[in-house]
Amino acid sequence: MNINYLFLTTNIISILLVLGIPIALSVILIRKFKVSWLVILTGFVTFAISQVLFYFSIRYLSGILQKSSLFQGNSIWALVLYALLIGLLSALYVELMRLAGFIFLKKKASSFKSALGFGVSSGAFSGAIQSFFNGGLGLSIIIYFFVAVFFNPGAMLAKGIDTATVSSMITQVQQIWAAPWHYGLVLGVESLIMLSVAVVLSAFVWKSVTYRQGMWFAVAVLYHTLFVGIVYYLNMIGWNIWLMEAVLTAFLLVNVYLIYTFWKEESAIEEDEEFAEIEEDDEDDDDLEDEDVEEDDISVEEDDTDEIAEVIDEVDDDASDEEVK
Repeated sequence: MNINYLFLTTNIISILLVLGIPIALSVILIRKFKVSWLVILTGFVTFAISQVLFYFSIRYLSGILQKSSLFQGNSIWALVLYALLIGLLSALYVELMRLAGFIFLKKKASSFKSALGFGVSSGAFSGAIQSFFNGGLGLSIIIYFFVAVFFNPGAMLAKGIDTATVSSMITQVQQIWAAPWHYGLVLGVESLIMLSVAVVLSAFVWKSVTYRQGMWFAVAVLYHTLFVGIVYYLNMIGWNIWLMEAVLTAFLLVNVYLIYTFWKEESAIEEDEEFAEIEEDDEDDDDLEDEDVEEDDISVEEDDTDEIAEVIDEVDDDASDEEVK
């Protein structure tokens, strides 16, 4: 059996991207930027819950929509509407759970770095999950890759599996190894794009909670709906996988720009707040010093008064002695 080592390498790279980058970013945010581990955990849990709810809802909704006359005939507008409805459903579940997560965390997520940590943990496996829901190629390739790597015909024959079945599986595994080498990168690229989307959406929701501005939550829902809708639509019309990834890379570039812009803005705001706190502390220290000085002045004045009183008493005593004489 011929092993396609380039295909093997690209799949390993994808696995490292899917697992390594979120873990590395989480460690950096926790250790260097002091983001609470509870923020990371909450981001992961809320995303997992939203995906469970989305999974059962989409199965129910798909059954209803496919029976509707509106979606009969596979017209382009019907596909667009269907993709946007799926995107909106996903957005409502995911963003509402993110909102609940930030409300739950309260002060533990007061820093913008916490928003990044929340997004990183919620986007850790979103590429694989998104691929699972929309029939994407990335997750399928990884699954087939593991089947090919761990396939052992000798062990199967030893277990009593008939030769015809084993021969059929050998043929399937050979087809897997014959796949284009670059297909192994698909899930890695999808995961990077989805991770950036999760971070940006978390930043939007964080702003809505921190600044009490519902506009940011609305932006998160709309952006999420558009992104997922495009992914579903391109999959349904059967676009070439790399053409689709090229379109989604545009979102990646926008996301990187937004993350950089938000980082600069929020870092400046946090520095101003820290400077203001330092000034307040200095003013408090100056007030305490002034109070101490005033107390010292008062004590000095009391001592002077006592000395003057003693001098007056001495003068009075001398005057009385002269009168006696």
